[in-house]
Amino acid sequence: MNAREIGPLRGAVWQLEAACAEPATAGLPWTLDHHLLLDAERDALRTVCQSCPVQLQCAAFADELGATVGFWAGRDRDADRIDIPQQLRLARVS
Repeated sequence: MNAREIGPLRGAVWQLEAACAEPATAGLPWTLDHHLLLDAERDALRTVCQSCPVQLQCAAFADELGATVGFWAGRDRDADRIDIPQQLRLARVS
């Protein structure tokens, strides 16, 4: 299946079925810049995505949107991957 077989993506009903839309996971930092994510947060996002029934639609939507920030379909979409030391990520929670 490819993005053309999925149909219109913007405002699609598939988003209602996304694992990230569940109340228990909606509060995770889905749109946070990658350098601000803690390793535990990144692991939590990946775990949610692994069980998501609409992961393919999410990936197609992120591609169509041109997403360069945030976590989409199980992967970090930041365009410029810069390795920020753990200390800087931890500074966010202090």
